[in-house]
Amino acid sequence: TNHLDLDAIAWLEEFLINFENTVIVVSHDRYFLNKVCTQIADIDYAKIQLYAGNYDFWYESSQLIVKQMKEANRKKEEKIKELQESIQNLENEKLKLSEELAERIEESLAENFLSDQVDVTFDANCVVLTFNGAFLFDSGKADLKTEALPMLNKIGKILSKYADDNIEIEGHTDSVPLNGGRYENNDVLSSYRALAVFDYLKDNASIDPSIMKHSGRGEYEPIADNSTPEGRAKNRRVEIKIYNALSAY
Repeated sequence: TNHLDLDAIAWLEEFLINFENTVIVVSHDRYFLNKVCTQIADIDYAKIQLYAGNYDFWYESSQLIVKQMKEANRKKEEKIKELQESIQNLENEKLKLSEELAERIEESLAENFLSDQVDVTFDANCVVLTFNGAFLFDSGKADLKTEALPMLNKIGKILSKYADDNIEIEGHTDSVPLNGGRYENNDVLSSYRALAVFDYLKDNASIDPSIMKHSGRGEYEPIADNSTPEGRAKNRRVEIKIYNALSAY
């Protein structure tokens, strides 16, 4: 319709309205499209959407779709925010439970004069008791030292008092390969050390064995630098993880 006078446009409109076949009209003149079109093809990035009706109907329909999409996105964002807040609230509650449990365990350790022998840390899932491997075992062995048993007896009483959920016993080593001996590598050694602590607590503490499990982690989770003697000594350890009531969520 560019450069056409009003009479020419009126004639073209009348012709197209009465034309019995299909005509594809491409125009920027909304009034013209509104007058002659019975269907609108909306082409957007190789996607074609057909609308029955004239230009006004297409415009209203497309705007309604945009509005519906915006509303759907708004609801989705609100739901995501709600879920994120719920997750954060759960994490805060889990952390609070672990902190309270850690405080009670630390008090019991102090009452039993064990604070210097056991390190206590915690996260949102559990409280971790860390024992120096050299105190529990001789080098390259997985038999509990006799002098370590009184401490484990006290630990067993503390666990039976405060551990209502899962307990995990993990053995850890440094990165120095074993040279001969009974155990072929650090993986096997750490597994047997965890099993030794598990068996002792199972037989000597009032703890339901079904809530305890044990595993060997070998050298794969160091807490210190294995390139120094001090770091390797810290890495040779046994950890007892006491999970809180919400740790499964």
